[in-house]
Amino acid sequence: MMKKALVLSLVLVFALAGATAMAAVNFSGSYEAGIKQDAEELKVGWGQFEFYDELKLNLSVESEDALNWEFEADLGNLVAEEALVFGEYKLSVYDRYFDVDVWGRGKEHTSVSDAVGLMEAAATFAGDGKMRATVHSLDLPVVDEIELVVDVEPGYPDGKLVAFTEVSILDYMVGLGFQRDFDGRNTGLVHGAVDLDFAKVDVSAGMTLGEDNPFAFGAKTEIPVMDELTLDAGFEVRQQGYTNDGDTQKMNFGATYTEDMFQVKGSFAGEGTMDTGFAGDKTTLAASAAYRMSDTVGFGDLFGKYNELDAMAVKLGAEIVTDKTDVVDETTTTLRLDAAAPLMPDMAWGKADVQYIMNNQNTYEIGEYNDETITALAGTALKANAALYVTPIERLTLKPSVGYTMFSNGEAGVDVATEGSILTVKNVTEYEVGSALLSFELGQNMYDIETATDSVANNQFATLSVKVDF
Repeated sequence: MMKKALVLSLVLVFALAGATAMAAVNFSGSYEAGIKQDAEELKVGWGQFEFYDELKLNLSVESEDALNWEFEADLGNLVAEEALVFGEYKLSVYDRYFDVDVWGRGKEHTSVSDAVGLMEAAATFAGDGKMRATVHSLDLPVVDEIELVVDVEPGYPDGKLVAFTEVSILDYMVGLGFQRDFDGRNTGLVHGAVDLDFAKVDVSAGMTLGEDNPFAFGAKTEIPVMDELTLDAGFEVRQQGYTNDGDTQKMNFGATYTEDMFQVKGSFAGEGTMDTGFAGDKTTLAASAAYRMSDTVGFGDLFGKYNELDAMAVKLGAEIVTDKTDVVDETTTTLRLDAAAPLMPDMAWGKADVQYIMNNQNTYEIGEYNDETITALAGTALKANAALYVTPIERLTLKPSVGYTMFSNGEAGVDVATEGSILTVKNVTEYEVGSALLSFELGQNMYDIETATDSVANNQFATLSVKVDF
């Protein structure tokens, strides 16, 4: 592994040397190192800490006209055990006419698929590497845009080659797709779209060539009924043997009504097989209503970016999931309330959420503990969380939080906890020094989970780290 790291370093050095002579080189990244401990009881005075570090690099080269190429990689540990482990990475080369991307080891890029999702070149690849070439639009009369994508995932028998081409003319698009699974299967796809004033419609149809020629087809639409109200619907059908999947039917429809200060959403989705139908195996019914007193933060980020709020926001939601694959249907109902608000202008923000969960079969899983030797199941559960984001002085941030889960009425079984509770308390303190970030996390998990023969022990955790961006 060290030899691989040295070879990579030499490649980067030569690349920089060649690129610097004719273009601008941008070099950036981050390095984080720290110590951490996770035990039933913290033992600060006994030195039982684990050291960790992580190095990430970003390199790009630009000419006077545009970006030529860029490379980003996670080199894992720099000085700790198994130093310089080559992790997630992506290399992209850009040209006026085409792009080439190589990435892998868990790195997420972008996916390419038809709008319905019957054929897809995945965004993430867990193997050593995959390659994608994208040919840009050509200047042709009448045609607005032409694009060709070829994506190759190495490996046998799970590897595949996927190719897409699309032609756009005015408000219409038509495309072809081809997938070659390296175990010998070939699948063809035709898809198209039309974008009209009153609706946008996407359709796809595909077939895997073989003895039975299994097929798949589907469609989706989005209808802006008015400025505030949008309807959406879709379905797909896949016969057994289509690509690596098949024997599925899915459907969904929903509505979203949005005003400046509130948004209401509702949706229904069903799944099944060719025998059970569109909603024969599973159904999901969901509804939510969100209210904000300011439009500074979008509806989708109200509680993820609550430290940017300048006024209160609340959201009420409900979801009913029914699994019909067993003899008796299993229904899980979840009620949830979220709230967030600035507590002191430009200094302190807070958020909280409460969930109440009911499962008619008493098999809602709270979690697995003690190396998966204990499973906690519930018929009813209450989950509550609260967090603060406080900046008392410039460059200092405090993030205290508390979480509580109480469950009961679980289905009895071997190594199964049917009732109990979990309390988690922690605080993260961050201090900025230029481009460096000092972070200290301290917390404790307190469990009241036990079976007839075992129980889950409490644990305390602490992490002290330094991260430098360059």
